Amino acid sequence: MKSQIIPFAVTNMSLLNQPLPNIHPDENSNVNNALSGYLLALSVQKLRGVHNFQNPAFQRKKWKKMSEFHQSLTKWNQALRCSCRVCSDKGTIGRFLQVQSRKLSGSSYYDRKVHNLARQLSNARLLRKVCLSESTQCYHFEFAAEEVETLPLKAGQFVSMVAEDTNGKQQTRAYSIASAERRNEFDLCINRVDGGFFSNLICDLKVGETVKFHGPHGLFTLREPISDTIMAATGTGISPMRGFVQWLFPESGEDRSNGKQIWLVYGTRYLPDLYYKDEFEAIAARHPNFHYITTLSRENEGYTGNRGYVQDYVKKIVETRGEVPALADGSFSIHTYICGLNNMVSAVRDHLVEFGWDKKQVIYERYD
Repeated sequence: MKSQIIPFAVTNMSLLNQPLPNIHPDENSNVNNALSGYLLALSVQKLRGVHNFQNPAFQRKKWKKMSEFHQSLTKWNQALRCSCRVCSDKGTIGRFLQVQSRKLSGSSYYDRKVHNLARQLSNARLLRKVCLSESTQCYHFEFAAEEVETLPLKAGQFVSMVAEDTNGKQQTRAYSIASAERRNEFDLCINRVDGGFFSNLICDLKVGETVKFHGPHGLFTLREPISDTIMAATGTGISPMRGFVQWLFPESGEDRSNGKQIWLVYGTRYLPDLYYKDEFEAIAARHPNFHYITTLSRENEGYTGNRGYVQDYVKKIVETRGEVPALADGSFSIHTYICGLNNMVSAVRDHLVEFGWDKKQVIYERYD
């Protein structure tokens, strides 16, 4: 059976339970009329579930530069532009969305939007709220998902918070989870942003209040078996790294690091903005294979600790460790996980490329 690539849109959620049609490009008007509103964020490269969403062309923001997508989609109104290859052996439309969205990158625009269509909303009740930094108005939040006893969380994933703004428009914001799996609970680390609808909504929550969410989602997770690992983060990019560290070195239970060397390189401007500093230092004191390295870029002259940028200290680790050839089975003896703003992420990646690292060894998530 040949499948066709056709763009179409979704608003009537009841259609998610209907069978996927075998649609021909000039016969899709009924589907478009029934599903108008949001464009499906999928592009399947081969029939029967063989995809290539990891191709850099599909990475966040870069898709905007793909002229063929623009040319084929300009006639479709509003929102999420992309295309969908549909064939009749995919089951229901809802199931197709759910399966395909799992193929997407954890940091991608597509992943966060498609799950809005395919996932049911839940309530998250705020259990605890702590100010981590007065200067940056950064808060630590602990939530409990009300509808489940256990949240199927892998460290490094994110949740999407959903709420209506003052104009009645539904807003969605994805936040990396700052904890490992813990029953039905999850933590977030969020800065208040001037004029930011969601950051202010969350930061103004009182203990006991709820917010809608769906997830967890995403593929920014530890690759197994665990190898030597460098984690590089700035600001609230520490969130998924905290989840990684908690999973590798749980307070109770078996150490999952398998004796591998684990480095956490964390940078910010000033000392008070090193979030979870005491927690990481305590873990480093208990586990000699966990190395917690901090660096500040703008602290005053009296500060005697590390200064400079995260990428500089990652480079030192790699230089000291030496070459990183692939193992006989094709796997790698070390990986790097990066989370933060684009300048830092790009700088770390560039350094690793200079050292001959394979792109599969570098897993990253950008916040801008």
